[in-house]
Order: sequence, then structure tokens, then C-alpha cells
Amino acid sequence: MAPSETLNQNTSQSQADFHIRSRRQVVNSCLKIAAIAIFLIACFLNIQPQISIRNAVLGFLTSIAFLVSIFPAYIICRAISWRFLRSKRKSEIAPKINTFNDAKKPSEYPGVQRIDAFQHKIVWQIPIYQGNARAALFTVAAIPALIIISVAIRSIIEPKNGFDVGLLFGEAFSLGALLWFVISDRGPTTKWLAGRTQAELLRREQYLCLAKLGVYKDQNKLDDSILARLTLLDTEDYNQLKKLISIKEFATIQPFPTTGTPTDIEPYVETYVKYRIQKQLTHMQWALDDVERASTQLTRTLAALAIFAFAAAIIHSILDYLPTSPTINSLPGLQISRFIILISAIAPAIASFAVSINSLLKVEQLSRLYSWVISELREELNNAIQLKANLTNSADDFSNFQKLVLNVETTLTNELRAFLFFSEQRASVS
Repeated sequence: MAPSETLNQNTSQSQADFHIRSRRQVVNSCLKIAAIAIFLIACFLNIQPQISIRNAVLGFLTSIAFLVSIFPAYIICRAISWRFLRSKRKSEIAPKINTFNDAKKPSEYPGVQRIDAFQHKIVWQIPIYQGNARAALFTVAAIPALIIISVAIRSIIEPKNGFDVGLLFGEAFSLGALLWFVISDRGPTTKWLAGRTQAELLRREQYLCLAKLGVYKDQNKLDDSILARLTLLDTEDYNQLKKLISIKEFATIQPFPTTGTPTDIEPYVETYVKYRIQKQLTHMQWALDDVERASTQLTRTLAALAIFAFAAAIIHSILDYLPTSPTINSLPGLQISRFIILISAIAPAIASFAVSINSLLKVEQLSRLYSWVISELREELNNAIQLKANLTNSADDFSNFQKLVLNVETTLTNELRAFLFFSEQRASVS
């Protein structure tokens, strides 16, 4: 079987594994949400004024049900977003990567196919790890907001029938869960970060092999070098993977002997431009669009909530200072007053949740990082096109190609380091 056929088979299998696993996760999340909704309806239907203990238990279970619903709700929303956003991007990628259309695939070069096949065995899991990590972070970030809303609901429940006491215990449980998460420092992102680090290092390894840098220079020992490197990278230990991020051992460029230098350098440049530089530019632009969209949505949400809370506070203040009248003290009047109190509490609670999400996603930091990487890659793209135009297929040309690869891979390695640094920020009690 040809290398390209093997690669296509591995890629198709990876995509199939991802779709099966993600669909199963979405279906399970939908079933969980449906079960929680049925449970909540049953709780409210079984509230009886005369049985305070039973109502307290129902109140406690209701509080917990809302908490555990956040994780599957995020998974469902993420799947819907990916469904529309990714399909749109897939249709847009073809016109963006239109340079060197006849370039050879990296897998057609000696040794690279083996690394690429190994990468495709693990890369499909990363989006699932990322979704689980962010769902967990969203759940933790939502706990303070849920507690505030629960306190507001307790303040307007009339008559006191035990349900409010159950909500109080639910608040205590949620707060305990939050403190446990913070004190135990159980970050949910480790598996995701380990998966992404491993995939990025394997992707980098392909192009270091393509450029015959470091351990890949000696083509007589290529198979042994690949096996040794893949053995190092075949781990899910995040701390071990971080030790392999450094690119220093590949940074020394030594002159090739006359017999070891590729005679036709142009295909190498074309492959690297099309499958590395341009693809990374496209993905970085997508990432920048994502964080900028998130920043815009969070800003608009905070502005709308601020206006909403301000209006509710003014109306509530006016109602407090109005003279007592049968209209205000009537059942509809009391219900309106309680509704306004609830809205006054909910708006700041959701605002605090939005601020927490902005902090957890590191929107501003990642926006600056991706903008810098895009700028660097565009400069290297121009250098690569200029290099191709001036090729003479000499040993010096291949050394220049190696320098290009080192510059690009160093930039992407620095991006990976910065991304991991931002994502590793630990939760704090404050």
C-alpha cells in the first residue's frame, strides 16, 4: 500500500472514531438533560405545603439538578456550534490554501509517513478532551452565579414550606464543591493539554524530519531515529511531554555532505509552504476569530445585563417608596415585585459568570498571542516564496530551507509554550 493510501486510511479512521465518540457524547448529554427536566417537573409537582421535610429534600435535589445540568448543556451547545461553524470553515479552506496546489504531501517523504500515521491515532481525541475540560470549567464558574440566584429565590418564596431550606442546603453543597475543587487543585484541563501538546509535538516532528534536522540528518539511521523519538512522544504524561517541547537540540544546522543533500529542493519548499505554513495560518486565523467573537459576545452580554440590572433596581426602588395601596399589595402586585427582585439578583449573577468565563478562557491573552503568530507566519511565508524563486538546488539552498523550517517551528513552539502557560493558570480562592 502506498504511503498516501495508508495516510488517507488512517485519517478516515480517525475522523470516524471522532464522529462516533462525539455523537455518543451528545446523545448521552441530551438524555441527561431530558432526565433532569423530567426530574425537576416531578419535584415541583410533588411539593406539598404540609410536608416540610419532603419539600426540603425536593429543594435540595432541585438545586443539585441545575448544577449537574451545566456540563451536558455545554456539550450540546458546543456540538451545535461546531456543526454550523466547522462546516462553514470547511467550505472556506479551499480558496485560502491555493498556493502550490501540486505540492507533494508530507507523508510522501521518507520517514514522515510513519510519524504522521502515529499522530492520527491520537489527534482525534483532543477535541473531546477540550470539550470535557471546558464543560467542567463552565460548571465551576457557574457555581457562584447559581448560589446567588438560589438566595434570591429563597427570599421571595412565600409561604415558607421547607423548599427554601432545601435550596439553602443545595447552596452549601455547591459552595463545598467549589471549595473542594479550588483547594484540591484538581484542574480539569490536564488531559486536554497533554493531548494537544503531544499532537503539536508530533506535527512538529514531521517537518523536522522533512528538513532532515537534528537526529534526522543521518538518513542511514532514519528508522532508528524515528523509533526513538516516537517512543519518547508516546506518553500521556503531561509533565513528561512538557520536557520535550524545547527545540534546541534541532537548532544546529550543519553543512550536508555532497552526497547527502537532496538534489531537488523545490518540492520540499512547496510541501512546507502548503501543508505547514499556510495551514497554520488558516488555523491561527480561525482561533483568532473564535476568541474575538467570544470577546465581543461577552462584552455585549455584560453591557445588556448592566442595563437590565440597572432598570430592575430603579423599578424596585420606586415600588419600595410608593405609598401602600391595595393595588401594590394585591397578589399580582406582589408577584411583580418579587419578579423584579429576582431579576435584580439574576442579572449580576450572570454577569459574574460571564466575567469568570472571560478569565478562564484567557480571551485577551490568546487574542494577542494569535495575532503575533499570524504576523510571524506571514513574514515567513514571504521568505519561503522568495526562497523558492531563488533556488539553485545547491547545498546552500537546502541549508536555507532548514533555516526557514527552524524559524517557523520555533515560532509555533513559542506559541505552544504561551498557550500552555495561559491554560495552566490555577484556580484561586479569590
